[in-house]
Amino acid sequence: MPREKEDYRENLVRLSERFNDQEAITLTEAAKVVGFSYNRMVQAVKKGQFPAKKLGKRYVVSISNLARWLS
Repeated sequence: MPREKEDYRENLVRLSERFNDQEAITLTEAAKVVGFSYNRMVQAVKKGQFPAKKLGKRYVVSISNLARWLS
């Protein structure tokens, strides 16, 4: 069973508090957290470097995947 990354739990708690326990956020919100532009985030998603999914016309990312990616 793989171990969690070192800061995963802390990142998850912080993100959950910031987004009122939502399960997923938009790519625009994730870009603000990370400090990148929306266009840069879209390019990272297309290259497989960021864990977001396209739902309809929008990109969304789960809080747990964002916490893991930040760790």
